Amino acid sequence: MTAFQCTPVPYLWDKTIKGRCIQTGIFHFVNAGLNVFTDLLIFALPIPMLWGIGLPKRQKLGLCVVFSLGAL
Repeated sequence: MTAFQCTPVPYLWDKTIKGRCIQTGIFHFVNAGLNVFTDLLIFALPIPMLWGIGLPKRQKLGLCVVFSLGAL
């Protein structure tokens, strides 16, 4: 979508030709929101599976902390 935000595409870098672009401010906010959502979803997916395994709560919590370090 980023490559095709202007019609024709070269209008993105050459404003001397005739063309138009979408509102990039709104586009970037929506794109950032979707990226944050998918990051949180990928982060949260293994947590329910970790609580379902047969380990003591302390080890489950330790595994969750280890997986959480990947979010840094």
